[in-house]
Amino acid sequence: MMAETWKRTVIFCAILLLCSIPLFPQDRTVTALPKRNLEVLDSLISKNIAPNIIKQLRSPLFPAYLTQQVSDSSAFRDTLRLRSNSHEAAWMLEQALFSQLPRKKRYRTSDSATPHYCLHLRMEDAATRYTACQNNVDVLQREISCTVHAHLETKYGTIQELQSMSEISRDTISRRIVANLENKQYAFTQANVPDAPPNFWKQVIEPALVIAAAGIMVALFFFVRTQ
Repeated sequence: MMAETWKRTVIFCAILLLCSIPLFPQDRTVTALPKRNLEVLDSLISKNIAPNIIKQLRSPLFPAYLTQQVSDSSAFRDTLRLRSNSHEAAWMLEQALFSQLPRKKRYRTSDSATPHYCLHLRMEDAATRYTACQNNVDVLQREISCTVHAHLETKYGTIQELQSMSEISRDTISRRIVANLENKQYAFTQANVPDAPPNFWKQVIEPALVIAAAGIMVALFFFVRTQ
C-alpha cells in the first residue's frame, strides 16, 4: 500500500512539473501587428513635418519692400520650387509637400525655371533604432525619428531660415517580427537588433524543471520494474 501511494505521488509530481512549464508566459509580445517602419516615418512627415513647413511658409516672412520691387502683377502668384539634399528619405518629404501645397492659397509648386521662391530642404536623422526591454526579453522598443532643416530663398537672393522640425515615434514590438517591419530597399527602415538580456527563467528555471521531470520519470520507470 505504501509503495502504491509513493508511486502515485511520483507520477503526480512528474505530471505537475511537465505541465507547469507552458503555464509560465514565454512571450509577452504585442499581439497586434504594428505599422511598418516606412509607414511610421511617412506618417511623421506627412502629418507633422510637412504641415509645419507649410504653416511657416504662409506666415509673413519677408518685408514689404520685397514685393514692392515686383512690377508685374502676375508675379504675385507665389510659385515655389523644392530642392532637397541627397538623403535616402528626402523623396518622402517632397512628395508630402507636393501633395499638400496645391491646396494652399499662397503658394503653388512650379516647374518654372525662374520660381519666385525656392525652398531648400535638408533632411537629417531619418532613421530607425531598436532598444532592448529589460522587463521582457522578447520585446524591443522601436524608435523612428526624423529631423528637417529648411530655408526659403527668393529670386532676389534673400534667404529666410525656417524653424527646424524634429519628430519621434516610440512603441514596442516583438523581436520576431522585426524583419517584417523593415524594407530592404531603404536603409533608414533597418537597424541592428540588440542582444536579448539574460533571462533567469529560460536559462535556469526552465531547464531545471525539464531535467527534474525527466529524472522523476526515469526513477519511476525503474521503480515500476522492480515491483
